[in-house]
Amino acid sequence: MKKYMILAAVALVASAACTKVEDTTPARKISFEVASYVAQTKAMTTTELGGSFTTNAWFTNGDGDKTQFMRSETITWNNTVSNQWAPSHEYFWPKTGYIDFYSYDGTPAPTSVGEGSLTYTAPVATDANILVADAAYHQTQNSSTYHIDNASVKGVPTLFRHMLAKIQFKVKLETANATPNTKWDVTILNAGAKLSNIVILNTGTLTLSNSYAGSTPTTQPWTNANATKPNVGWVAAAGTETVSTLTPALALAKAATSSGDFVDLIALRTVMPQVLGDDAVFTLNYNVKATYGSEASAYLDENRSFSVKINTIKNTSSVAITEWDMNQVITYNVIIDPVGEQILFDPAVEEWDETQTGTINVPQA
Repeated sequence: MKKYMILAAVALVASAACTKVEDTTPARKISFEVASYVAQTKAMTTTELGGSFTTNAWFTNGDGDKTQFMRSETITWNNTVSNQWAPSHEYFWPKTGYIDFYSYDGTPAPTSVGEGSLTYTAPVATDANILVADAAYHQTQNSSTYHIDNASVKGVPTLFRHMLAKIQFKVKLETANATPNTKWDVTILNAGAKLSNIVILNTGTLTLSNSYAGSTPTTQPWTNANATKPNVGWVAAAGTETVSTLTPALALAKAATSSGDFVDLIALRTVMPQVLGDDAVFTLNYNVKATYGSEASAYLDENRSFSVKINTIKNTSSVAITEWDMNQVITYNVIIDPVGEQILFDPAVEEWDETQTGTINVPQA
């Protein structure tokens, strides 16, 4: 560390008078500008933050000495004082040097936090939501970067990105062979040997790093240690979760081709980003009943089963979805056609066998 000599007061004599020299630049309070803007066609909001997030910051002074400036500081939305995101304690911009900011939010919390490093190691729960903001480097003042709707909102530019993925399965009945006199009822089975489910990985480690060698203010996304699958990011460990489906009851009315809108089979939930192996299988067990006309009882009542490797399911561009990436929401639409092939008959009548001919000789009287 460099040593400094501080002069408590300096008096300059000019024309037999004393002149006091002061720095009259007003102190500038530090605030944060969290992304809430329209990028291309996607609207970004701050609703997922829940009103606060955590920031660590390091200050480098004009001589190049670095000290930690904020230590796991809570940043909250203050709508009573100038509508700004601000630290729980007052912080002011230094007049020399710059500050680097690293912000994160959500659950689970990181297991390790350092300057330019974050690590997450934990099972990923259904409602987990890990948010990590782009590092803000060489910051020297509150700036207006994201709020195109309100340029008066200024602060440290803080754009959060999702570190997890979300999936949902939806289901409906649909057929090309409407039956004018038969009603079809389908119930998803979800018990015992008829459990409808998917088995997924839910435990792993996400190791993030960030560094900057430049000298101008900028923001920079984090990189992760998964060099072969950076969009997945997480490195899976032992640990799986069986996600069972809901049990919606669906109906195909007489003469109808659809049961209506898709309904939840597996409601929207968080999952750990992962490469989908062949052991990631979607299994569906369901019961089908067919009732004719006004009859009270079904003439067909059977259980059916279906399974598919998830990594073979194709998206709308006919490309197989082989991984769940960070910041992705993947929706699987399951369409059940309960009708199948109509029973028809192919009648024929066997020809008479006319090969047997008998002769009767009548004698003379």
